[in-house]
Amino acid sequence: MKLLRLALLSFPKLPQEWEQWGLSSGAVRVETIHAWKLENCVKLLVVAGAGLKHKPKVTAKGLVVVPPGQRKELEAAIEHSANLVSISANEKRSISSPSPCIAFLPETEDEKEWLARCAGIMFPVVSRFLPSSRYTFPDIADYVNSLSDRRDGIALMAEALAHGHTTGKFHEYIRLFERAFRLSSKKLIHPLSEFLSHSNFGFSNEEVQHWVLNVRHPATHADERDDFILERDVFSVIGRVEQAAYDVLFNKESWRNQSSARRALWAPPFGTTSVNGDMFLTKGQAVEMVDRVLDEFAAYPMDLGGVLKEVPAGWWTFKEHVHFQGAVKVLPGEDDQGTGADAPNAPAFSEVE
Repeated sequence: MKLLRLALLSFPKLPQEWEQWGLSSGAVRVETIHAWKLENCVKLLVVAGAGLKHKPKVTAKGLVVVPPGQRKELEAAIEHSANLVSISANEKRSISSPSPCIAFLPETEDEKEWLARCAGIMFPVVSRFLPSSRYTFPDIADYVNSLSDRRDGIALMAEALAHGHTTGKFHEYIRLFERAFRLSSKKLIHPLSEFLSHSNFGFSNEEVQHWVLNVRHPATHADERDDFILERDVFSVIGRVEQAAYDVLFNKESWRNQSSARRALWAPPFGTTSVNGDMFLTKGQAVEMVDRVLDEFAAYPMDLGGVLKEVPAGWWTFKEHVHFQGAVKVLPGEDDQGTGADAPNAPAFSEVE
């Protein structure tokens, strides 16, 4: 039996010879199934496959467990292939998942019959919904004087927004934090988390520590460490980091200072309040959120237009509906009495699914 992992590779343009190919590395083979030439890019549907030594485990409900080690090996092969094509064509690349993104290929009658008795595929319980806030400032002229002492911070924010790559954005936001507090690495964690803990965004010390230690170090350094991280490891945090960067830029009282003191210059009208996709909105205020849905394994963004109408003959798979988990809290507007959660008529959290 083989395990198959599907992915969509996108490039701005590609030579025709790269629209159909196959690459093998050890026991894993990656090959294209189909290519589309769209108005602004070329998309390749690829599949990585490798044989399984044993039949997968099955839950009490009859769901087949996808072996995580083998799945990650196939994903690594897909990424390596995408990188080779990117270098060959001198074009940027992005990876997303179609639906379905995983399949099994039985190679004997016994395996076919075994799969036929199974109810479907078990997917891990992971957060697949990553909302992020998109803030605009039509009244930016009103902030000019208050931001005059942090032109370096404005430059770093603009540098981050200019990046089309998530890892590049992350680097610039971290530099903004370092510039604001005049600290780096572990010394940055406490004053930054103390500052952010008094915002409406629900930041915790553990979350900030994760950015600085678990993401920043391996995203920046690759000399002595055995591991390093790439874009796929960063996009789960970038929305929250960006919110924090806006808060620091506008609301830090003393720039280039280790102090965690805040000022009330900017009050965000909406935003996320946890890593699980919880959000707050303000009554009467426009909302602009960017929602990213991940695949069943939270490995790649899901291409919502990449639903396969049919899969090749012999493949065994299972279509999974996307469920969103999170909560939305509506804050009162300027015309309402009270503020925040203490407002007498503030609606309770409502579950979004």
